[in-house]
Amino acid sequence: MLSRIGSFFWWVGLFLILLFVTTDLREQPEFNFLLLGLVLMALGFFLWRRYHQPPEPSNRFSLIRRLLSRNSSKDKDGE
Repeated sequence: MLSRIGSFFWWVGLFLILLFVTTDLREQPEFNFLLLGLVLMALGFFLWRRYHQPPEPSNRFSLIRRLLSRNSSKDKDGE
């Protein structure tokens, strides 16, 4: 759950940095957007990296994997 919150903070931080870039292009820079965006991106990256769990292996193509492992074991026994 915390990794999702971290991901959300990262995206909001990125949006705030883009908002800063647009204000800078209009020659009225709002440095609060830049600072808050950097802080949120750093916090989001920290939360995402710390609490992110790798996905479980899928059972997709399990029949094919099983058949291939049987064929490879037969090839090794035959040699």
